[in-house]
Amino acid sequence: MRTYEIGTGNHHINFPISSFIPGFPCYLQQEGYYVINNVKTDYNVGNVEVFTKEAWNESSNKAGWWKRKPGQPFFTVVNFEDSHQS
Repeated sequence: MRTYEIGTGNHHINFPISSFIPGFPCYLQQEGYYVINNVKTDYNVGNVEVFTKEAWNESSNKAGWWKRKPGQPFFTVVNFEDSHQS
């Protein structure tokens, strides 16, 4: 879904989205991936805590691929925490 069509295109708006719209990592989890987010959770959606918990196996500054099951494929996102806005 395009962010500008569902209302999440603007930064820092916390727009409520329907519960049937999962984060992309949910689809990878369904395929057996261990999905990791290293810190950043600026998704522009309402109830970001629930959205983050459902989307990732781990989401913290200590999240890492090495915590997955042996041989399990993984997907990770690592972001810089420096701001790109003034």
